Amino acid sequence: MNISFRGAWIRSVQRNQNIAYKTTGSLQNSPISTNIWPSKFDEFGFVAGQAYDVTLTVSATLKNYLPFEEYQFDVVLACLEP
Repeated sequence: MNISFRGAWIRSVQRNQNIAYKTTGSLQNSPISTNIWPSKFDEFGFVAGQAYDVTLTVSATLKNYLPFEEYQFDVVLACLEP
């Protein structure tokens, strides 16, 4: 099936705000990615070494999909700094 990625969002649960997001208007099967630098977390008042609740949301558009079928796609989340 033709799957086009529309966006990815990382959101702070405690602050109810988006930390970072990336969207695309592309209708191709090309992946999207976004980087979040440590300074971005500083802007939200996060302190290194403490646990926080965040959500990762990925949105995709299916072309010519079949109703009631199960579709899967891979999300890769990499942490380059502890």
